[in-house]
This record gives sequence, C-alpha cells and structure tokens, in this order.
Amino acid sequence: MSDSYDPDRVAGVKRFFSTFLGKNFADEAEQSFNRLLEEDFVSNAEFFGPETRSNTKKQKISSSTSTRHFQSRLSPVITKSYTVSFYDDPRDEILSDLNVNEDRTTAMDCCDRCQLMTGTIEGLQALVSDEGYEHYTCDEAKQQSANGGCPLCSLIWRIIAQCKLCGESSILRDGIIRVHGLTTGDVAGDGNPFRSGARLKSLNLKIPMAPELDSNQDSHNHELGLVAFQESPVARFVVGRRPDKKLTPDLIQRMRSWLNECQEKHESCVRRCSPVLPSRVVDIGDREGSPIHLYVNQNGTRGQYAALSYCWGGDQPYKTTMSNLNSYTQELASSVFPKTLSDAIKVCRAVGMRYIWIDALCIVQDDPKDKAKQINQMGRIYKDATFTIMAASAKSVSEGFLGNTKVDAPEAKLPFHIDEDSFGAIFVRSCFNNNPYFLDGEPIFNRAWTLQEMLLPSRMLMFDSYQVMLKCGVNDFDPAMDTYLYPESRINSRTSREYGMVQNFHLENLAKEYEGSFLTKEDFKGFTERGHSRQSQIWTSLMAEYSRRDISVIDDRYSALAGVTEELQKIWGGKYIAGLWENSLVQHLGWSGGVNNEEFGGRKWESRLEGPSWSWMCYSSAKARRP
Repeated sequence: MSDSYDPDRVAGVKRFFSTFLGKNFADEAEQSFNRLLEEDFVSNAEFFGPETRSNTKKQKISSSTSTRHFQSRLSPVITKSYTVSFYDDPRDEILSDLNVNEDRTTAMDCCDRCQLMTGTIEGLQALVSDEGYEHYTCDEAKQQSANGGCPLCSLIWRIIAQCKLCGESSILRDGIIRVHGLTTGDVAGDGNPFRSGARLKSLNLKIPMAPELDSNQDSHNHELGLVAFQESPVARFVVGRRPDKKLTPDLIQRMRSWLNECQEKHESCVRRCSPVLPSRVVDIGDREGSPIHLYVNQNGTRGQYAALSYCWGGDQPYKTTMSNLNSYTQELASSVFPKTLSDAIKVCRAVGMRYIWIDALCIVQDDPKDKAKQINQMGRIYKDATFTIMAASAKSVSEGFLGNTKVDAPEAKLPFHIDEDSFGAIFVRSCFNNNPYFLDGEPIFNRAWTLQEMLLPSRMLMFDSYQVMLKCGVNDFDPAMDTYLYPESRINSRTSREYGMVQNFHLENLAKEYEGSFLTKEDFKGFTERGHSRQSQIWTSLMAEYSRRDISVIDDRYSALAGVTEELQKIWGGKYIAGLWENSLVQHLGWSGGVNNEEFGGRKWESRLEGPSWSWMCYSSAKARRP
C-alpha cells in the first residue's frame, strides 16, 4: 500500500459520505478507496489535493483526474467534481436538540433518486418546473420502502397507505409520482432556480390515482414540510425552520418588531400608551444584571408593563406575604425564582420591557383584603398591559416555557445544491395538515382563571409546546417564526374549532363592531327571530368554554370571569346576574350538571356557590350548552 495512506483522512471522507449519502455507500467508498490505494492507483495527496487540512472542521475535496475517476466509480449521485465545504456532522446538533436516540450512521439517509431531487441543479430545476420532478412509480416507492432503505420513500408509501390509495384499483401502480416545489416567488430560469431570491416552502407530492376513483382528479396531493437550520447556508433558500422557543437574536428581533408595528400601525389594536401601573409590579431594571425588586405604585405612576399568564401547579414556592412584603420591595432573589418566572423575566428583558405583573408576587397572598382588591382589578390589569406572556406549555411554575420544544425528529435528510462548490442539508417531515395541531392538551387551556387572561389583553406572546405565537387584533395566533409547521401552523384547538367566537373576541374590535353597526342599541341587546344574535352567540361560547375549565377554589368562579363581564357590560349594557344576562336569561338557562363520575372527568355536584339555583355559575360540575 502507498506510504501516503492516512487513515484519518480516509475516516474523514467516510464521514462526509456517511453524512450525505448513507452508511452503506460510505462503507463501499472506504473499501473502494482502500483497493485503489493498494493498487497505487491514486495517492492520498492526489485524492485530497494540496488544500486539504485534516485537523480543521472545514475541509476541501479538490478536483483532479484521479478524483473524478474515483468518484465516477463510487456512485452515480456524484457526476462531477465539487469543492465541498461542510462542517462536523450536522446531525450532531439536530439529534442532541431533539433528544433523539438513533443510530447516527443510518438514520434519515435517502436513496439516489431522492437525493438527486435537491442535490443537483437539474433536480432543483425539475422540482420547480410545471411537470415536476419524476420520482418512482408507486410500486417502486413501495419496493424502496420494503427494502428498508430510503426513509423518504418509506414516508411516501405511508402517505399512500394513509390516504387509502394502496388498493389494486386505487392507484396507477405504474404511474409516476411527481414532486413539485412550492416557492415564495418567481424562480430563476437557469442555474440554481433559487438564486433569484425565491425560497422553497415545501414539497407537494402528486400521487397518481386510477381514473375510476374520480374522473375529475388524476392525482392525490400531499404536502411535505422542509427544515433548514438558521445558521446553515441553505437557510436563505428554504423557508421552514425547526420549531424553537429559545430566545435567539432572530426571535427577539421578530418579537420587538411585532410589538412596535402593532402599537404604531394596527388600527384595530391599542396604540402605544402608558397607563397607570398596577398597585405593584416587578421592576426588573433597565439592563441585564439590574437588581429586581417589587415596585409599589403609590403616586399613580404611569408606564408600560407586561403581564404573565401561567399555571401555578399548586402552592407557590416564591410568593409575596405580609411578612416578606417590605424586603421584596428592596430586592427579589431572582436566582431562586421558579423557572416560569425566570423565563418571563428573560422575555421582558429581551424586548425591553422594564415592568411585569405576576400575581404570586404582586398580590399579598395571605392578606384577604389585598387579595380581594387586586382580584377585582385583574381585568383592568390584563387589559392595560402592553402585552401578556402566556406560558401555555408549563403545567406548573417550576417547569418554565423557554427552550423545551416538543418536536419529533425529521423523517428524512436530503442534500441541497447551493452552488458549484458547495451544498448543505435540508430535513423533511410530514406537514401538520395531516397531524392536526391541537392545543387542547396545553395545560393553560384547561384553567378557568386563564380564560380572561387570554381574552382581555390587547397583545399576547404565547409560548406553547412547539413555538412562539403572536396574537393581537390583526395577528390571530400567528407563529413568530416560520418553521416546518409552515404553512399549516394556525391554532386548531377547541377554542378556535368549536368556539370560534371566543378566539375572535377582541375588545377593541368588538366595541368598534358594536358602535359601527347599523343595528340600534336595543337591537343589539335583543335577539333576532332565530334567537341567535351576536351577543347571544358570544356569551354562549364563553359559557361553554369557561364551564369546561377547572378551578381549584370554587369560590373563585365569579372572580375568574369578572374582568370579561365588566368589559362586556361596557359594550353591551344590560344587567349581569350570576353568570347570565338579564335580556337573554331564558336562552341561557340551557345547562346540565355534567357527569358525576370521576372516571369520566365529572366533578362532585355538592360543590356549590351561593347564588340562584338556576345559574350554571353556582355549580362546579355545570356544563353550559351551546344553542
């Protein structure tokens, strides 16, 4: 064997091939390379070229006659010489971040046909053409899947099966599956089609259907999401990003720009203003490292502030009491804050918000008078806040909401041709349009107190299990950053699906709708002939949503909705009586006692508030009914 043999360099090449072309190919490459070295066909230096440095992350494979011959003998995927810039296995980062325990040498490696689709200029051009990229036939995709090889082919075959297109008469078994790239704009006519500035959003599969299924449709469409890391050079060509709740510079900039735009330009949202601060707020200072303390507003000081909506998860480990109130006004020991409170402070500092209202700290928890006073003001507190931080994914104050992203590993990895000298990696997975993005399971959506905390604020930053969502009078729970949830990333929860009136409840819009209506005030108070006026629909939705939520202390049931009823009374007028409105009393008497069986989630019928026996509000197990 040649004296120039360098096992470290061979390992480096094998690592490169394994990363982008799969372990089997890499093993064959190593064996072929060793044979060539044994035959003295090519020396180590000839293969790697003079620019190669084995001890750096960035390596180069330079052109030479020997290299081209070697590449041509290894695989049809590599059809010409490249100077390839790459970093240590990009899967190291994605697998560690996603907490996925997989065999890193075999997972997510795709077949030649799939890799050519995005790894070559010709493949990208076909992808954005009218005809699309010709993939396998359905039978060939099934065979690739059965062979246990290509994960993308396996995913395609699972899609075919899920769509019930796998029967003998359901698909054209010898029909070609075509893949179309969905883009953000016009693509270039020659070379890399994305050099025009257009970006790849997703892949649309067109699976051929048999004529007898539907004479007007010759294919079934299914969308696949794409992911690129923000730091990757591929990011400028691909829209999708991995869902992330870390306070990255991009996310911080997006939150800041949205807050500014909303306050300055959104006509349906509250403009920039400085209301009177609540009785107490947490003052986090004007810079990182500033001492944090409880600010007591005794002089009617005005200013902007945030509010926190979160699940307590039991008694609070860090709260204000009569015994520590004075010391907390001097300094709060932020180093021992529960995770959710600590995360909220980080968000406020990131967007430049000095004050934040947190109930556990801003209400004296063992002072009944102060507690009653502050609870009565909570409606105004959340309504006047510049924005509310909603820690939707945290079951308790100790869990936190930053960084803990519920994300499955992408199902396949493909090379992406950047230019003549380099390429990177993109990741593929099923879009959420076939995996509905339900938020019913988020802890915060099951707590009674948090309903008004969602409805009253003008703006909201919601941190759910997947990503950060923005809500205001214009943005209806829009993702802060494009992710592989794109474009099916809107909330599809009980609130929006069944109680759409609640999600669209926005005080500023509702007031303007009322004022601008051609109906008179009396018309609005009353009902149409069918008994379903706008007012009735909204309140029925609120009753149904609120009554399904849990509340730890039954005596809080009136208070936890008081902020909403107070604001609605300003808009609607009329008299509010124990959970019902006087002018719609009869219509809203339709409620049931729920199921009194813990196995079915029922609560004890004996839990009862003082008040009229005919009101749903007086019974913890009562379930309001929609008309």
